[in-house]
Amino acid sequence: MNTLRLFPLGSVFFPGATMNIHVFEERYRRMVRECVEDDAPFGIALVREGTEVGDPSCNPHSIGTEARIMRCDPLPEGRFLLDVRGERRFSIVRLLAREPYLLAEVEYLAEPPPTAAAGELVARARAGLPAYVDLLAKMANVQLDMPDLPDDPVVASYVIAQTLQTNDAAKQRLLEVSRADERLRAELAVLQRATAALERIAAQRESAARGEPTTSGKRKDQERLFGVYFSPN
Repeated sequence: MNTLRLFPLGSVFFPGATMNIHVFEERYRRMVRECVEDDAPFGIALVREGTEVGDPSCNPHSIGTEARIMRCDPLPEGRFLLDVRGERRFSIVRLLAREPYLLAEVEYLAEPPPTAAAGELVARARAGLPAYVDLLAKMANVQLDMPDLPDDPVVASYVIAQTLQTNDAAKQRLLEVSRADERLRAELAVLQRATAALERIAAQRESAARGEPTTSGKRKDQERLFGVYFSPN
């Protein structure tokens, strides 16, 4: 039986991704101490019900990603700052405990070999991502680096999933897709819609700067594709 300590979060974590986590709750400080002592990973899963802070009754989504601690810096008051890297996807079979933290029996999810079409899907994503990243940077008025998209379809699918600035529900659906080529097709569809929406928003911003009337769909486009809290300003 595979058991895994769980850290429910309000964001989706993908294999191959990295994340900084500030650990301040006592139950998760204990979890980190045990993981470091055992040289063991923990699982990150998007919160489905409840909240990630101070809610022992929260329920995570059933599929998440194993997180390996790459660096653990102690902070005052027993807190930690972690650098973690995503490894295998897992599916929660059942929760074994809620105290002092969530402990689950999990099944690790294998990555089926990609189909012959996967290479072409990666090439299409590689061609489409620069315009999307450039539009995001212009909307947010920041410098964004174009991700290095590898040829391996499985790895590439997770890099794209991490790059797409879409809402958590959409990212969770991408994490749950079982095959890389299916994930890539879904990502290309999101990429196409998001790029078109960003182009509309950019055009509306330019029209507003010239004092021209604009349509009212800008905010709905943002919330549907990027989440309620996305702001290009």
